[in-house]
Amino acid sequence: MSTFLALVSYETRTTNMEENDGTIIALDSRAQKQAYLVIVMGVSGSGKSTIAKALSEINNLTFLEADKFHNQEARDKMATGVALNDMDRAPWIESIKETLARQLKKNSSCCLAFSGLRKQHRKTFRQLGFKVIFLHLVADREILSRRLSERSEHFFGVNLLDSQFDALQETTEETDVVEILAEGTIQQTIHSAQKPLNFFINEIRL
Repeated sequence: MSTFLALVSYETRTTNMEENDGTIIALDSRAQKQAYLVIVMGVSGSGKSTIAKALSEINNLTFLEADKFHNQEARDKMATGVALNDMDRAPWIESIKETLARQLKKNSSCCLAFSGLRKQHRKTFRQLGFKVIFLHLVADREILSRRLSERSEHFFGVNLLDSQFDALQETTEETDVVEILAEGTIQQTIHSAQKPLNFFINEIRL
């Protein structure tokens, strides 16, 4: 069993999505009628990559890490402490879209770790043809700052956290965005995220 799967005890079912002694039961994505896209979003330090990777393994989804789609110019810019603007983000979004389009052709459901800060970007991914749910990881700024300061070998530094909050556009009127508190352990966050994901998957298959 992988490190991620060891964090959560689960069973795969095709119809049951209830909790059993506090354990979230994952629905089997292979029984889906339509490919769906789970976007784990939030500012840097919220745990997007870790949670998206775990949900991908639990639900048999193709995992995609948005950071890997940045070109070298964007990486270098952030590494020097300069925040990206919408023009910088444009080729990044296009590259992610192209990859997702290929997955959709295979009817392959995906889980994408992606900041999702801009409304237009969220709208773009809704228009690709997937059924989409956004799981928005939220945490106190102090907690996020501490996580970033402890992180090594990443081009995004703690000095850019404020710019992420500035770029984050409200999601309150977007009914497919579910806020997930991400201040506890990884296991607690996965547990919280799997609940709405189960309901989402079940609705697709009805």
